Amino acid sequence: MQTRKIHIIGSVGSGKTTFARKLSNKLSIVCYELDNVVWKRREDADVHDVKRTPQERDDYFSDIYARTSGSWKVFTVSTGYCTALSKLMLSSF
Repeated sequence: MQTRKIHIIGSVGSGKTTFARKLSNKLSIVCYELDNVVWKRREDADVHDVKRTPQERDDYFSDIYARTSGSWKVFTVSTGYCTALSKLMLSSF
């Protein structure tokens, strides 16, 4: 069976991560946040995220790429439209 992969594209603050997490849960597929390719996330709210080195970034992305194969579905999310898109997309899968 081919793995489902969906790439959600949109502007900052448009709801991409929220939509991706909901869709991931609905479809029982893994969700990768591409911001994490560039940033090492810190769990402590008082500590800022740290930018990965180019080598760390490439290694992180290569790891994601190695774990995934097949075609990708791409959706664009615009500010203000994510809620409507979420309802439409979640009901169609």
